[in-house]
Amino acid sequence: PAAAFSVREAMDTVKYINSYCQEKVLGSLLCDVHPQKGRILVAEKNFACGTKLFAEAPLHLVAEAPKDPAFIRLKRLCKVKSFAHAPLWYWAALSSLTGEDYEGCNAS
Repeated sequence: PAAAFSVREAMDTVKYINSYCQEKVLGSLLCDVHPQKGRILVAEKNFACGTKLFAEAPLHLVAEAPKDPAFIRLKRLCKVKSFAHAPLWYWAALSSLTGEDYEGCNAS
């Protein structure tokens, strides 16, 4: 959501994304901040339907870990608490955390 970033953080990421778009697609796409949607990409020229704009390898791959106690607990929580998304969605987020992110955390 747009509120997750401060205006300054959003503008810093927009600047970064726009420099990336300039390099990869010669400025054919422009990143902007929409008040309700957050960051959006806007086409700066017409593209034929189905045109591949760019392709990238994923930055982070995550698979279910059916034997991992934490994943088993997460699956149970998703079911019991009626989480909005499937367990894998949350597992992906948890799997992206670093040791620094865990500092001071205590989960039981």
